[in-house]
Amino acid sequence: MNDRATTQAPRKPPVIGPVTIAGTIMLDDTTSPVGKESGLLGGSAPYAALAAARYCPVRLVGVAGADALDKLQAAFADCDIDLSDLTISRELSFHEVTVHEDLDGRTALIRS
Repeated sequence: MNDRATTQAPRKPPVIGPVTIAGTIMLDDTTSPVGKESGLLGGSAPYAALAAARYCPVRLVGVAGADALDKLQAAFADCDIDLSDLTISRELSFHEVTVHEDLDGRTALIRS
């Protein structure tokens, strides 16, 4: 019997990178039948960066308003995500306002 298969350590994912992620960075305001939340971190870039950072260093490129910077820094505090190429606008971040009138339907508005 071959004991080698039972004594090998599990394989780790290959280390690659760094990876550059570019995309939208927004703040979300969501209302549903179960409650309301405002200023949630949203957009594609933060979530892609968090997923990629599990496997490699990440450089985030995008534009965010000054109102999103603290949320980004908090979300990425324990991750290898470089924010040095992020542009911080003097304007507010883009917001997505979503109202879920019931759990099956959705109405969304984009405002800046």
